[in-house]
Amino acid sequence: FFAGDLRACFERIEAALAIAERLRIPEVLSHALNTKSLVLLSWGRFEEGDALLRRALRVALENDVSSAAYRAYYNLYVSDRLDEVEEFAREGLGLARRLGNRQWEANFIGRVAECQWLRGDWDGAVESERALLDAGPDVSGFGLSRTLAAFAHLHVNRGELQEAERLVAMREIARESAGVVERLDYQVGRAIVARARGDFEEARRLTDDVVAATEKLGTAHETIREGCLEALELALDSGDLAHADALLTRLLARTSKKEYLRIMLPRFAARIAAARDDSERADGLFRESVGPLRRYGSPFPLAVALLEHAELLFAEDREPEASPMLAEAREVFEQLKAAPWLDRLARVGPQAARV
Repeated sequence: FFAGDLRACFERIEAALAIAERLRIPEVLSHALNTKSLVLLSWGRFEEGDALLRRALRVALENDVSSAAYRAYYNLYVSDRLDEVEEFAREGLGLARRLGNRQWEANFIGRVAECQWLRGDWDGAVESERALLDAGPDVSGFGLSRTLAAFAHLHVNRGELQEAERLVAMREIARESAGVVERLDYQVGRAIVARARGDFEEARRLTDDVVAATEKLGTAHETIREGCLEALELALDSGDLAHADALLTRLLARTSKKEYLRIMLPRFAARIAAARDDSERADGLFRESVGPLRRYGSPFPLAVALLEHAELLFAEDREPEASPMLAEAREVFEQLKAAPWLDRLARVGPQAARV
């Protein structure tokens, strides 16, 4: 699985499941259900994969198999409910601490930090980052790798580019990793930093690798979905609308309506329409994007969408419609300490500074 050979992985998992069912070996059964779910998620079978993961957790807990329970708690990030993802992460963290497993404790600290980044508790995420790094490189490596995109995003969007670069450099060892996903963790982190520096050429090379990986690994994995979003941001920031359009079409065709990545895509459709001066279509798409973002409970992408929509409306002298959007976006950016976004908001129009 980690090498990206999902067909071979699936054949071995089926054999393991047949043996584990017949002989009632709960540890093998839970692990096999877990890994099978990851393969199915990679193939876009979201509901089936989610069901197998939940069963894997139940088998592990009912049979007191902590090694399998850790993996199940950790991999249940695929839920479309952010509060549930964090609940699973904190339950796993509690289990690791009760049993004194420092490696899994670090892994779950990273997972909690990712949830904190998504739901807008950026100060909490920074505290989790410090706790993760305090565990030392031998313990924190996997947890940092899998959370690298979240930490890089957080620091870049607070205007702390050097801190983002420092964290990404800590995982340079993954550049030559035999694990496909571990290499992608590092590449996504590098791409986020490169785009923030304005190095679009390097960022494009890195994100192209992530997008190519969707052919084998699908779009559900947290690193791949963040890499695909970064590829869209990059295409639009660099003015490559054809690439942005092609990438958006590809992702819409491959994602389930319940996936995190799918929830984020309407905003990019709106940006593409706005860049092509189709303001009517952009207006409608921005309005369409807001509902799913609110329901998911991630305030930062919501605030960004509101700001981008307000920019469109100000350009058309529709200030009364834009002002409430700016007010809501400002409140979020202030709470997150997202200085670059507050600077951008202040440039929207003459009333922006007073909303």
